[in-house]
Amino acid sequence: MPRPSAAPENTVIQTPDGGYQVKRNGAWVASNAQGQPTAAPLSGAPDTVGRRQEYMAGMKQISTDLARLRQTDALEPSLDQFDTANGRVATGPGRVGGNINPVNLLGNLDQNYNDMQAAAGRIQVASAPQGQGAVSDFERRLYAMGSPGLTNTGPTNRSIITNMRATRLEEADRIAFMQDYIARNGSLNGADAQWRTYLQANPYAARKPIEGGGTQVFLNNRRTPWQQYFRSQGGAPTGPASPTAPPTAPRPAASGATPQAALPAAARAQLREGQNITFGNGQTWTLRAGKPVRLR
Repeated sequence: MPRPSAAPENTVIQTPDGGYQVKRNGAWVASNAQGQPTAAPLSGAPDTVGRRQEYMAGMKQISTDLARLRQTDALEPSLDQFDTANGRVATGPGRVGGNINPVNLLGNLDQNYNDMQAAAGRIQVASAPQGQGAVSDFERRLYAMGSPGLTNTGPTNRSIITNMRATRLEEADRIAFMQDYIARNGSLNGADAQWRTYLQANPYAARKPIEGGGTQVFLNNRRTPWQQYFRSQGGAPTGPASPTAPPTAPRPAASGATPQAALPAAARAQLREGQNITFGNGQTWTLRAGKPVRLR
């Protein structure tokens, strides 16, 4: 039977192929005979096909990022072992063993050096990108830090260790933020920009002067947790995928071009030339010749 154009919300109809559809949020979606959507997305994901695809893509990315983080879990005990041993004995050029390669000589003198040598090897393996495919920004940053070693001074080793810990903590928080964001907004549109704003105000590590001269990296103990930060900014993190963003704008003229002022800056930042973006209020926008255009 044809779908009645003025049907109220939650109206259920039977389609010519014997299936059912229910009207939800002004759109007809597949359902069972009782009106329960059969393809209803989880969490806060919307019912439209395009938005559901965005939601599933975002959930897949979060799952991939979480798996990559879990692959580095073996780092923590090795970082602890090296840091503890390096706190007991000195490392670096000019220490016991002189400027020659100290690995075997120092190992014979003190078990702490053997512990650090073994831990450094495990750290190198655990920080290297695992598996196939593109390397994530998290993996690239972690691997680029190198590994603490016997030829480094103590402050250098502690800076490397702290940077690794801070990077893993940051990634765990970023994933938690993304999980919260997609549950509230239905996609990850705008999430990266909001996370970068948080990081600019709340770095996870900072370099500070140390006694005796020089500097060392320390965890930033004054960092505001991301949940508290976004509450202080006016509420839970939302973006262009939110049902309230962007606000309803007048439908564009026949030319299709809408003044840039009709679209909030946060929403406009998500647009790409020739790429259609559907926001939480159902509007679809794109960029043409650098200008935002509303398609529907």
